Amino acid sequence: MHRLGISLTITLAYGLLIGVGTWAIFTAPSLPIPRAAAVLMLQAAAVIALLIWIRRRAGWAAAGFGKLDWAGLIWLTPATLLLVLMADILWRTTTLEDWRNLAPVQLAFIICLPWLIAFGEETVFRGLLLRGAMARLPVSAAMLLSAATFAVLHAVNGLAGQPGPDTLQQVIFAFLVGFWLAPIALRLGNLWPLIIWHGGWNMVVLASQQLGVVQPLATTGMAFQAVVSVVLWVRLVKQRED
Repeated sequence: MHRLGISLTITLAYGLLIGVGTWAIFTAPSLPIPRAAAVLMLQAAAVIALLIWIRRRAGWAAAGFGKLDWAGLIWLTPATLLLVLMADILWRTTTLEDWRNLAPVQLAFIICLPWLIAFGEETVFRGLLLRGAMARLPVSAAMLLSAATFAVLHAVNGLAGQPGPDTLQQVIFAFLVGFWLAPIALRLGNLWPLIIWHGGWNMVVLASQQLGVVQPLATTGMAFQAVVSVVLWVRLVKQRED
């Protein structure tokens, strides 16, 4: 099987594991552990399976963990500043008592789940799939495939009982995020900065949801980052064509 075929197979397997697991967790009449703990275990299992595959078959470079181009971090600056501002809003809006009122499983959910998701999604969509697609497709088509499949994965939230309109909105949002993360991943040459940003973003968003904090800057900040990434997208396509 060619590299793109292998990458698509891994992406499908990852998506099915998360999708079927999420459906099973949220449709079961009862579970021996809290659902949040079950979700954590599911994500951990997906990441462990991914790590085993990378170590035994793909290799870290093929998974997107090559040499980091430090100068490329400038393209992630708008999103990083947005994350800092959102974290500041969360910090100033909540109190220590708010955090103490969270159940231990909720706190573990907020702290651990974001990083498991970030590692899994970045490695699959901006690592294995994006680089596998580039072996067979033009760079623009490879980046679009990465963004589209990343968006489709987020439809899984509908299996967790999320209302249809909210799920559709999240799918569209995920496509936009995937659209601007793909060229940054290629520019950087290494996924760790994206994993760190993605994990931080997930944590701030999840904590804000759990604690009832509104984040008014998210849409505007993402729109600005999208514009920056379009510029990088065009530059990457031109470089590949020259």
